[in-house]
Amino acid sequence: EEPAGATGRAALQPLMLRFGFDAVDRDGVLAFVMRDGAVDGDLDPDRLALVKEIDGTLEESRAAEAEMAGRVRVRFSLNGGDFETVAEEAILPRVDSDTAAGQELRLAMLRGEGRQVAERWLAEASVARDTVRFALPPSLAMRGPGDVVRIGAAPELWRIDRVERGASTIAEAVRIDAESYRPVDVADEVARVAEFV
Repeated sequence: EEPAGATGRAALQPLMLRFGFDAVDRDGVLAFVMRDGAVDGDLDPDRLALVKEIDGTLEESRAAEAEMAGRVRVRFSLNGGDFETVAEEAILPRVDSDTAAGQELRLAMLRGEGRQVAERWLAEASVARDTVRFALPPSLAMRGPGDVVRIGAAPELWRIDRVERGASTIAEAVRIDAESYRPVDVADEVARVAEFV
């Protein structure tokens, strides 16, 4: 049962985190886009629009390392046993931080699935420190949230997270690594059922 006042997005959030997809608005229609790292289009930096809100055609920024958690903990119900609440954790190598970003998913999963979620979330967060803003010309107005683009000849991939449509179309994107969407192999334990007395 959802808490009073919960939004549709709040209800979808656990599924979005577990299965790695985005819920995006495309021309008034809710669309579900899998995060797979496949490139939807290449953008030529010389063909991006010039607007007063952005200095040049591309505005790049990087969040401070202190803002990033080096450890992620996912809590969930263990599937197949007594549905006890358990946690799986992923840690960046060479990180000596006691602080962890955490999320409780109202889902039943196996331990291996929970570990995969934590690993993907940590991998996404480590590269998503890099962001870009750019203005799209009318010929590229079809690009929207969830699209993965490559800008110029650089190898980095960017997922558009937000688009402001007005006199000009300004997109904000975060850097992604396509490898973070490939599941890691994790051995699953058989869930134990407590004896009924």
